Amino acid sequence: MYCGKCGRQLEQGSRFCISCGNAVYQPTVYETSYTPAPTYTEMYAAPGENAVLVISAHRKISFFKRTACYIVFMNDKAVFAHLSAEHQKSETAKAVQGIKDNGLGFFKGSAAMMKYWSSYHQKYYSMGSAEILAEDPSNFVLLYQNIRKVLFKCESSSYDSDGSSSGASGSLRFTLFDGGKLKFSHSLSHDKGRKNTLSTLFADKLKYRK
Repeated sequence: MYCGKCGRQLEQGSRFCISCGNAVYQPTVYETSYTPAPTYTEMYAAPGENAVLVISAHRKISFFKRTACYIVFMNDKAVFAHLSAEHQKSETAKAVQGIKDNGLGFFKGSAAMMKYWSSYHQKYYSMGSAEILAEDPSNFVLLYQNIRKVLFKCESSSYDSDGSSSGASGSLRFTLFDGGKLKFSHSLSHDKGRKNTLSTLFADKLKYRK
């Protein structure tokens, strides 16, 4: 279930949203019918909405646990599409079937599989938020109005005297007004276009570090 105000995923039976504090309607055992509060899809998933930026990242669930996901930035919200092991397995199976249908050999098939995953994020540019949320029950949306600040650190790399590379992976952190934080790691180096897009979306909320 999702909050009807901000769209955050909630545990079944929740009475209040942990993100925005909105009361979640819970019918009593004496009620036989009622009109539920508008869903996220009804309130925010307007026709024609589209992504302005999609990045691949890993969400930090705990110190040891991370999960792959795509962050789909729209004009007023970000939609988080998790790539679970089951989802990845299903998508890989579809790609393998496509390779077989086209009669590609081992080397061309391997190249096609690499291309498939390297461009996988592109599909989100043509999907609405309701469609993305429907992909997986763990997917959720975050309205920009609930974000207090955004920190985006680019991946940095350097080369030692022996030619080996070293550096630090990139990171992305959303700090919410309710004190909550969403943390991600990524492998994106500095890009002027990406920086300009994030600056347009978040203005003075954004701290961008190369």
